[in-house]
Amino acid sequence: MSKAPVDHGNGLARQGVEVFPCKNIPADPECHKAPLTIRGFKDASTDEAIIRGWWQCWPDALVGVVAEKFCAVDVDLQHAAARAWLDQHRHKIPITRTHRTQRGGLHFLFRPHAEVGCSVAILAPHVDTRGQGKGYVIWWPAHGFEVMHREVIAPVPGWIVTALRPATPEPAVAATSIKRPSNSLVAARLSGIIARAASAQEGERNSVTFWCGCRLAEMVRDQMIRREEAMALLIEAAARSGLARREILKTARSAFWGVWT
Repeated sequence: MSKAPVDHGNGLARQGVEVFPCKNIPADPECHKAPLTIRGFKDASTDEAIIRGWWQCWPDALVGVVAEKFCAVDVDLQHAAARAWLDQHRHKIPITRTHRTQRGGLHFLFRPHAEVGCSVAILAPHVDTRGQGKGYVIWWPAHGFEVMHREVIAPVPGWIVTALRPATPEPAVAATSIKRPSNSLVAARLSGIIARAASAQEGERNSVTFWCGCRLAEMVRDQMIRREEAMALLIEAAARSGLARREILKTARSAFWGVWT
């Protein structure tokens, strides 16, 4: 007899892995997999009594797992770009525990790494990472989906760590020699970011808005645009994709957090 999700959750808890319940609404991609608890992943627990109580309240909830004892590369194989990335790099991905997701994608699990946190589309479009910081994944084996290489957790390949690192800026020679980007370069970069946010499709709008917000936040940091203008542009562009204003504001604030504080 297969185990219930709550039993999977408690099994993980006994291994020191924090879990929490998430929404199970496949028909609503904007809400699907969102935390059910008030503080989201911050409420995650290893207390079996608490976990049993959650699933008594929400018996159909998905098992969310904080990405602390591991990190994950999430490849959404619904999209051609993700399939192409996997085809190109499959030979460089070591054998490691791998979960099939509800939408047919793959979660590659690796040992935790200080330089692997949460990222959206840095490795490739629709290839994200979850790790140190605010990351969590749905534990799809708790819901009957396939597990491959169950007993193996490999180190993160070095080429993935390198690809996630921010580009190293060239050392400044002297303050007088630093040149600000031209207005045309700034306008071209803004145009590309805005077009990406405005054209996001259903099911990817939040992640694309977050990615675009991060890019705009970098431009604010580099004094290429004022933060008020950046926020206004992001809100207008994301609204064109059909994303609700409430969701845009929440996602934009997350992306701009380091700029505002």
